[in-house]
Amino acid sequence: YPRIDRETLRRWGLSEHALLLHPLPRAGELDAELDSDHRSAYFRQAANGVPVRMATIALILGIAEEEWASGWGASRRAQTPAGGSAALASAHSAGFPAEHLACANPGCICNREPAMVRTRFVVAGLTGEGAARSIALRCRYCETPATAPGALDRATNIYRRADDPRLATLFTSGAPDALVLMPPRDGLVVEAARATREANGSAPYRAPLGATA
Repeated sequence: YPRIDRETLRRWGLSEHALLLHPLPRAGELDAELDSDHRSAYFRQAANGVPVRMATIALILGIAEEEWASGWGASRRAQTPAGGSAALASAHSAGFPAEHLACANPGCICNREPAMVRTRFVVAGLTGEGAARSIALRCRYCETPATAPGALDRATNIYRRADDPRLATLFTSGAPDALVLMPPRDGLVVEAARATREANGSAPYRAPLGATA
């Protein structure tokens, strides 16, 4: 296949309103520089293909209405708020970047093309209670479920655990790249669970990574 890059699109006179599609995974025929082009829609195409194929198979088998009425849809909806809110689950459908967290699907585009596609997850809600709470995630590209113990708030360089009550607000109101989903690591300041005392007028508690709150 010929290799397509921005120069190719310019030579073809492709409209600014056109959409560049590809079923993925690619095999070198699309230059990585096109990933940031506003006309490139192949990542959305791949992500949307998962529910479309699920619905198509259900319709072919004649079980779509039966499955939805029997509770499958209700169980999916029940997973959405799971300790959070519908707004939390629907915020930033483009997903949040992740570091040291991988999609468990070896065939996912983010695993097949790690140099070109950054791993991103959509927040599905919160799961667990107290210190065991974690962020429920879905891969932005293939919907494979995952979890994260917390996220780095880039604005303050503070690592916020899933039990931090302010994390949900940051997920719904912050820019998609303002948070990085990741496990804690050395050198980060952790906003401990007891920092909720700040809500009562006390100063925020910030403990070095590994210290107890």
